[in-house]
Amino acid sequence: MYDQLWLHVVMVGVGVGVLLIHGTDLFASSDVIGLLGWTIIVITVAAAIWHVLSVSKTWRGVRLVQRAQDRTVQTNDDTVVLADAGTSGTEAILRVVAVDEHLHATASTTAIRAVKEPYMLPRPLRSIAPRSFRVLANRSSPDTPNRLPQWLNGKLTRLSEDITATSLTIQPVGFFDGQASNELLGFQYADDPSGASVIHRQMFDQHDQVLSLSESGLANIIGITVFAITADGYVLFVQQGSANAVQSCGYAASGSGSLDWDDVGTASGAARRANKHMSLHELLMTGMCRELAEESQVDANEIVDGSEVVTGFFRWLSRGAKPEFTGLVKLRATMGDLIDRQPDAQEKQYTAGRGWVPIGVLLDDADTWDVRHDGLRQSLARPQGDTSDTHDVVIGVSTMAAWCAAADYIAANRQYLDDVVSQPHDGSTDRLT
Repeated sequence: MYDQLWLHVVMVGVGVGVLLIHGTDLFASSDVIGLLGWTIIVITVAAAIWHVLSVSKTWRGVRLVQRAQDRTVQTNDDTVVLADAGTSGTEAILRVVAVDEHLHATASTTAIRAVKEPYMLPRPLRSIAPRSFRVLANRSSPDTPNRLPQWLNGKLTRLSEDITATSLTIQPVGFFDGQASNELLGFQYADDPSGASVIHRQMFDQHDQVLSLSESGLANIIGITVFAITADGYVLFVQQGSANAVQSCGYAASGSGSLDWDDVGTASGAARRANKHMSLHELLMTGMCRELAEESQVDANEIVDGSEVVTGFFRWLSRGAKPEFTGLVKLRATMGDLIDRQPDAQEKQYTAGRGWVPIGVLLDDADTWDVRHDGLRQSLARPQGDTSDTHDVVIGVSTMAAWCAAADYIAANRQYLDDVVSQPHDGSTDRLT
């Protein structure tokens, strides 16, 4: 696409170099070598103009429209329908209990192989990428309905292999790659009578089943979501920055986002200094703790050593079945210590405040993936004096999945909370003083 223009720039440089090395005036060369240099320049510039026009013609002739069934995906035995997540009310994810149990047992020993070669969009998607960006530019994320997108083509991390492999391959990927692939599931070509998604071939097999990560042609940027439990028995939430909304209704986990490629460098450096290989657990926790610091202002030294747990894995179907990991940590800090901390200027526009839920509510929510979580919603609404219907409290997909995964993990490992003070969840601790 346009990224190939650097070849033309190089060739122009070669032409100019020929003229300069020949030692003649750039505008007065008339001998054979001078003519050669000018020929290279003229042909290269002409080729560059032709290339730009050809690429523009390719994507300008494409019209993408939203599919009538934006979030409908062929389901199977591994599909879980979250009953009350996101803005649509329900969201389908791929989640396998055995995979979560596998992660609990092997995340700290699963090796990571980081390759330097960046992900490249498949040619069909690369050719329409500019149109994709224009279509998505005015759409909000499913998890943040009150935010207009502010795009930065950061260097993120792609998962290239299935989670049950003994070692996992990752590679660098750009944020824009995700926008031009996974995020296009809800769109089709306007002139396609089948109504198939523009990414159908990169996401599904011939039987309309979701391809494995090793077979998928999509960006598959790794998502990470982590919950923190305070020393006095609260689960920490972030209230999203939606002050202009009727209700303060958008809540996210203690930390969430994408795994940065810089996280790979940080984790591999730490492993190298410890004279060992980087593990999946170390990589994910590096990213999760970074997000926790950015969004909840939790210092690394406030995390209880050894409490970091990878609780689960799922694939987010409405976002091209992108891979998502969930985690859990315990804090030395109390909710009172955290309540008044302010995010930095960059994060402040996304964060309106805190939410806190007594640990007992989490304990009650084990094995509740496909049911409503009104106890959770009521706990989040009460501290803000919100008396609206709990249906109005919006909790994102990755946040709800991380909540359910944390509840299941603790139900199977009750000793995890041995040093955490239990709080009642009858409303008596709604307001902190």
